[in-house]
Amino acid sequence: MSGVKGKSGRKPGFKNPNAGRPEKSKENKKVTLSIRISPENLKWLNENIKNKSEYIDNLLINERNKK
Repeated sequence: MSGVKGKSGRKPGFKNPNAGRPEKSKENKKVTLSIRISPENLKWLNENIKNKSEYIDNLLINERNKK
């Protein structure tokens, strides 16, 4: 029965606007990440690591590359 109300499926002529587009590169996308560091670990970081942000970046990169 065509024309029955309330039975809207996919409309004819619907096109996926993203179909066939290559996925955008995520290489240069900047991401902000919040991490919590325990007081003991922060003390160790402060005593042993000169460039803390670079050290943490490298830890995250290594973790990501494991997968």
